[in-house]
Amino acid sequence: MSEPQTQPYAHLVSEDLPGSPEVASCVYHDGLPAEGRFLDILDLVEGWFAAFSSKPRVVLTKTRAGNSPRHTLKSLRSAATHDDAAFMRDVRTVQFFPKGRSTVDDTWRPSVYATVSFERPASAFFCVNQSLPATALLRQIQSGEQCFSASASYGFWFPQQFSPLGYFWGITVQPARRYGNWTSRHARRLSHWRDNAQIGLCDKGTRRYFSAGDGFVRDVYPLMLLSETHLARRAAGIPLRDRIAKEGLGDIEPLGSKLLWHVPHRSLVTIQSLLDENDVTLSGRRLEHVAGPAAWH
Repeated sequence: MSEPQTQPYAHLVSEDLPGSPEVASCVYHDGLPAEGRFLDILDLVEGWFAAFSSKPRVVLTKTRAGNSPRHTLKSLRSAATHDDAAFMRDVRTVQFFPKGRSTVDDTWRPSVYATVSFERPASAFFCVNQSLPATALLRQIQSGEQCFSASASYGFWFPQQFSPLGYFWGITVQPARRYGNWTSRHARRLSHWRDNAQIGLCDKGTRRYFSAGDGFVRDVYPLMLLSETHLARRAAGIPLRDRIAKEGLGDIEPLGSKLLWHVPHRSLVTIQSLLDENDVTLSGRRLEHVAGPAAWH
């Protein structure tokens, strides 16, 4: 693949951004399984920081008992070495920042960042304030796949001014100074995702949650590592895999046990509309009337 285009991202920011915005490169693992080793996660995080001549110096940890900001990387390793399975059961969210972290309220953009969250929806996120080539994002997707075996993984580039961290956490973070066109549509896509995946929709007294494990994707991204379940979802009457081939909507290639969909930049908006209309994206609309898995095919 070619170098990323520092242009718009159909999943959030419209195409009228002036000039060439500063870009953050992001990898997002969606739908983590309950099993795994925390020591492997720490190795992955340290490798991500080391790739940019950095180390995770600030660690913010949330456990079942609540916030626990006293942890260091060394103490996390010690706890996981003592009883990795018990630590995995206890930890809810861990965020890693470089020394002198900067989370300026209107930008949320430390130079390099990683987080793993086992709260709904369980996910992991890595970003760096550099425009990396697709090959670098693919390497991180593959490393994360070996560590997490997530239901889906995404690679994308994001204008720093709109906060990749804020986007990951589902928070509408606009720059203090107007930059480009942030509309109510962008905020709605974040709130749809929160309602469908994080908060849940109330149905006859119970909450329904939608996830990547059920064949949904959060949105449309340039690199999408998906399962057969995703590509079997119907889009305009036929399986998504067939729709992609029929309309020339990118290339699909095997990558480990999953399939990597290279989404062409020129097709991001078209594909987003297609998947929105067929209830494949969790950001497209609230899914109150979407039936369960047995009715999807």
